[in-house]
Amino acid sequence: TGNVEFSIKKGNEEGYFSLDSQSGDISLTAPLDFEDKEEHNLVVEVKAGEATSEAKVTIRVVDVNDHSPVFPRALHETQITEEDDRHLPKTILTQVTATDKDGGAYGQLKYSVSGDGVYFNGTKSSFAIDEETGAIHLLKPLDRDPPNGKSQWRLKVKVTDGEFDAYTAVHVNLKDINDNAPFFPLSTMDATISENTPQGKTHF
Repeated sequence: TGNVEFSIKKGNEEGYFSLDSQSGDISLTAPLDFEDKEEHNLVVEVKAGEATSEAKVTIRVVDVNDHSPVFPRALHETQITEEDDRHLPKTILTQVTATDKDGGAYGQLKYSVSGDGVYFNGTKSSFAIDEETGAIHLLKPLDRDPPNGKSQWRLKVKVTDGEFDAYTAVHVNLKDINDNAPFFPLSTMDATISENTPQGKTHF
């Protein structure tokens, strides 16, 4: 049979692989990244004297979850008008999205929301979130005035890739409207005043 010599003829332009010229063993010279390239195709040549032969070698990279999802900022804010019941349910915020540098299944993200006005016990929530896009929807009108209302509704959005989680805060600020008429607490009020009280006196 004689001595044989192996070499990589094509597919190793980036230099990720080395090949033992005597044994034909292929080894890595640097880590491979699934997100950069899922498959590497090499052409290996073997030479024995004057005779040569080529073989194609396919190296498939197995994905691992090596990146966590990341929100671009820690706080998202929006403003809506209190007690606005038009076109419900409606989207009030679409920018609550995270990124994940993983590809494949590990790059698929799922969103959930908790906080003010979000209930899980059967009570109708004021907010919901699209599990795939992170868009936040208003489900029913919000009140700004006490005792049950608030000027700012605070939510927390969670995103997960199935293993790693990330969080961001969402503040929904309510624009006030004139929805409460002034009123006197009592229909009849009594006051006493001494005779000869100076003109213009207002406290008695």
